[in-house]
Amino acid sequence: MQETYDHTSDDGRMRYICLREPSSELVLCLVGHADNPGDEFNETGTGLDHLEFVVAQREDLAEWAARLDALGVEHSGVKEFDYTANSMVTFRDPDSIQLEFFWRAPADG
Repeated sequence: MQETYDHTSDDGRMRYICLREPSSELVLCLVGHADNPGDEFNETGTGLDHLEFVVAQREDLAEWAARLDALGVEHSGVKEFDYTANSMVTFRDPDSIQLEFFWRAPADG
């Protein structure tokens, strides 16, 4: 896998790293939180931070937000960031796991 992104928040409390497998284009992003006490994983306890579904175009996010509205699903609306050009819409599944539709801005150059 190839590293495509590595960001640490300004306060150092969160690190976000993305890896891409070139032949399948599978993207795996890992998020680390400094506040995590380091407990060993247990499938009956600690779980998934979030799951994202990548969309092809930025405009797809507004369409997904409208679809979630039509279904009565609470969501964030399209979220913009000050540290990246990427955008997303977040919502939660019935178990309260965060899900997101994510648009990744094209790489510079």
